[in-house]
Amino acid sequence: MKLKSKIILSMGMVFVLFGIAIAVALTGMQSNKNRFEQFLEQDLALSQAATNLYAHGLQMGQALRNIVMDPTNRAAYKNLETSSAEFEANSEKALALAAATPADLKILQEVAALREEQTPIQAKIVSLSSTDQVAAIAAISQEETPVWRNIRTRLLDFTAAKQASVEQTKAEMTEFSQRMLMLALVLVVVALVVASAIVFWLVRHIMMQLGGEPAYAVDV
Repeated sequence: MKLKSKIILSMGMVFVLFGIAIAVALTGMQSNKNRFEQFLEQDLALSQAATNLYAHGLQMGQALRNIVMDPTNRAAYKNLETSSAEFEANSEKALALAAATPADLKILQEVAALREEQTPIQAKIVSLSSTDQVAAIAAISQEETPVWRNIRTRLLDFTAAKQASVEQTKAEMTEFSQRMLMLALVLVVVALVVASAIVFWLVRHIMMQLGGEPAYAVDV
C-alpha cells in the first residue's frame, strides 16, 4: 500500500472514531429531548390536571358552604360556578391525557362519575339554602360530603402516585444524560489514543521508508 493511501486510511479511522463519539452524543441528546417532551406533555401535565381537580373540588365545597351560610352572597354563587367549570375542564383534559394508560384512565373515570353524582346534590343544596337552611346543612353532611370524600381520596392517591412517577422520570432522565455523556467522553478518549498511536506509527513508518529511525528524527 502506498504511503499516501496509508495516511488517508489512518486519518479516516480517526475521523470515524470521532464521528461515532459525536453520533452517540447527539443520539443521547435527541433521545433525552424526546423523553423530556413526553414528560412535559404527558406525565407532568397529568399530574398538574389532577392537582387542579383537587383544588377546584375544595373551592366548590367552600363556595357551597358559603352559599348555605349566606344565601345572599352573590360572590359565593360565582365562585361555585367558576370552580365547577374549571373542574369539568380539568377532568376532560386529564381523561384525554390518560387515554393511553388504562390504570390512570380508570381512576379518572371514577372521579368523573362521582362528579356527575355530586352535581345534582350541590344543585339541591343551593336550592335549599334559600328556603330551608337546616335541610341544606343536613344535605351537605349526609349527601355531598361522602361523595366529595370519595373524590378526594382518589385524587390524593392519584396525585401522590403521579408525583412519585414524575420524580422517578426526572431521576431516569438525569441518569441517562450522565450515562450518554460518559460514553461519549470515553469514545473521545479512545479516539485520541488511537489517533496518537496512528501518528506515532505513521512517523515511524515514514522514517523507516526514508531510511532513518524515530530516535534520529527526534534528534534532528
